[in-house]
Parts: sequence; C-alpha cells; structure tokens
Amino acid sequence: NTAGVVSVPVGIELGSGIDGTAANTLDDYEEGTFTAAFTSTGASFSYTARNGFYTKIGNRVIYNIYMQLDGSQTLTANQVTITNLPFTSTSTSWHQSSSIAETRYVDFDSGFTYLSGRIGVGTSIITLLEGGDGQATSSLRSDQLNSSSGQVFLSGSYQTDS
Repeated sequence: NTAGVVSVPVGIELGSGIDGTAANTLDDYEEGTFTAAFTSTGASFSYTARNGFYTKIGNRVIYNIYMQLDGSQTLTANQVTITNLPFTSTSTSWHQSSSIAETRYVDFDSGFTYLSGRIGVGTSIITLLEGGDGQATSSLRSDQLNSSSGQVFLSGSYQTDS
C-alpha cells in the first residue's frame, strides 16, 4: 500500500529553547500513494479512477481519496466501505476520526444530503455514512453509488500508533 513512499527522518526540534528529548523531536515524515477500494458484501466494483495520497507526520495521517466507478460493477443493498488506508488507526479508545466528502452521482435516501467517512479504532477502513439535517447518520449502501459513474472525493486525517 505504500508505493511511492518518501520517508525523511527530519529530526526537527519542537518546543522552546534547546531540548533534544525524543518527545520533542519530529522524527517521522512520509508522503506516499495508496490504492483505496470500495467494498460491499456481494458487490463488485470497476473503476475509472482510484487514487489515494497521504502525508504522515509523527502519528497523524492526512489523506485524500478520489474514486470514480466505470459502470460495469455489480451493486447490492449492503453497506459500502473504503479499504486499504496506508496505516491502521490507533487502538486507543475515543480516537475515532470523521471526515466530510464531496460526491457526484450518489443517490442519497430521502432527507439525506451529504456523505461522511468514519474511521474507528484499530482499523484501516473508512465506513461511509449518509447524513442530513435532523437525520441520524445511516450506512451508505453500494447500490446508492450510481453504477455509471459514482464519484467520491474524501479528505481527512486520523491518528495511528506507529
């Protein structure tokens, strides 16, 4: 998953004055690409585009994903997720991450107007959720991705243990 990785041990000191302790030294910086994928039980996906980019600074991973379907997939009424994040999220409780997405050709249920992504603890999967004003979020189903060219643009960040 880390094709195109650039890893630079930068050793930048953070804090005031001269403090060479490990806790105050930035010693991990990476940039790279990854191949994100939609998954849904019983569904198959074909893509026109499937791009993932990340920057990891210390234990924080910042990501951008763009995926577009090409119209030759099989869709189901089962929850759809995005897999293959470049790092597993932290296993520490209460460190879930949520992001907002831009979509094109996604058929939201009545009363739902936006898509968000949630990364739980100890995972490399984004759960896709539809939401709306006054609506509790609900899992996005793969059959809501328009089969001809459903598109998802997703950006966010999460914490990792590594």
